[in-house]
Amino acid sequence: MTQTDRIHALGYLVAHEINLENLKEDKNNIFLMREGSEILSASIEIIEKADTGTIDVGFDFSSDFLLNDIDLSTEAVYKSMVETRLKQDSMLTIETSARKGRIKVRVLYFTSGTIYS
Repeated sequence: MTQTDRIHALGYLVAHEINLENLKEDKNNIFLMREGSEILSASIEIIEKADTGTIDVGFDFSSDFLLNDIDLSTEAVYKSMVETRLKQDSMLTIETSARKGRIKVRVLYFTSGTIYS
């Protein structure tokens, strides 16, 4: 007899490392997240510090929705307290004028879906 398992939510981790000197503009798109995505965790890790400057992590509808004015001059991990469900397809963005340093943005989220195994 075969058992069928059903999964109704799929978990994803976006882990995107960015060298700030490669940025061409102050606001940069990272990843498209679908409507209905449930965001459980978001963080930014300052891997290589900048001399000065701050960074915001958010979405195209609000650039500082997840993290606001994070200091780039200290190597550390900053975690967002925001947990939310996206009401529309939204682009995950970072916004900074700094062009020195390296960061890693992580977002853990779930989307609805069904997998039969």
